[in-house]
Amino acid sequence: MTNFEIFWEETIWIRVKTQIDVYFICTIYRPPSSTIDFWEMMDRNLEFASDVSGNLIIVGDINEDQLNVHTHKLRDIMLTNALKNIIESPTRVTETTSTLLDPVIVNIEQCVLKCGVLDVPTHISDHKIAFVILPSTVNSDVTYKRSVWNFKRADFLQLNELILNEDWSVLNNGSVDEAADMFTLKFIDLAKKCIPYKEVTIRPNDKPWYNSEIRRTTKLRDKARKKAIETRGVDDWNKYKSLRNKVNNMKKYARESFYNDIEFNLTDAFSNDKKYFWKLVRFFVKENKASNTIPTLKDTVGNSENLYYSDLDKANCLNNFFVQFQQ
Repeated sequence: MTNFEIFWEETIWIRVKTQIDVYFICTIYRPPSSTIDFWEMMDRNLEFASDVSGNLIIVGDINEDQLNVHTHKLRDIMLTNALKNIIESPTRVTETTSTLLDPVIVNIEQCVLKCGVLDVPTHISDHKIAFVILPSTVNSDVTYKRSVWNFKRADFLQLNELILNEDWSVLNNGSVDEAADMFTLKFIDLAKKCIPYKEVTIRPNDKPWYNSEIRRTTKLRDKARKKAIETRGVDDWNKYKSLRNKVNNMKKYARESFYNDIEFNLTDAFSNDKKYFWKLVRFFVKENKASNTIPTLKDTVGNSENLYYSDLDKANCLNNFFVQFQQ
């Protein structure tokens, strides 16, 4: 992100995109001998970044003690740009001094799960590591396979015949669960012989208008981009740009066609096909539903804080919380 790094040479900005947020993270170093120009450039840099994103994280060695009530330059900048330092412990400790030189600066509205400092071996650094843990929702949807059956072309007479002639005595062996699993496997095996089907890949995160042709062209575009970066050839760059424009146009056309068809089908289905009408309604409800994922939970036991990320740990945490009211 070089456009963010024009204000001060000893800064690095990176853009981190999650499933629900985009964070702009900056690491910065201020030499102890720097002039007043540093603070002016830092103020302009953070003002520029704040106009682009509301999720800023600034870390680094500022070399201004935030535990000293008489230092105000960084505090003034944070106040002006609606930022705050969330580190309260010293990050550099010597025999005679204890200073906080490595703040972690975030937006004042930012929710923080945990922050603090960690010790570092002295042969690596004489500063401690400042850290922060932010809440983030992770979408667990993954690509998976499923069978799509064409029941309109099924031969149900043949299926009935196969079911009647099948030896089902094996279901008498083992437990009920084992018998149910065996029945399911045998029945599906018989159905595959009489009902046309195909295996398809389900991608829950794909847009409804995103089809296989767009996916294929997107792969060609990414391959061409990788080659152009490696060779830096004019022809390779032109090929990549051509494929990039083609993908963008395909997406635009597919999206417009999809929603135009939806608008027409809603009007027609409401009058002639109630079943299809409600199928379209459920589609829009599904697309706009809120996430059912439980966020990271925090529990305080004595002076320690525990964070729970997995479903099992979250369930145990909630169970322990509600059980205490019955004791």
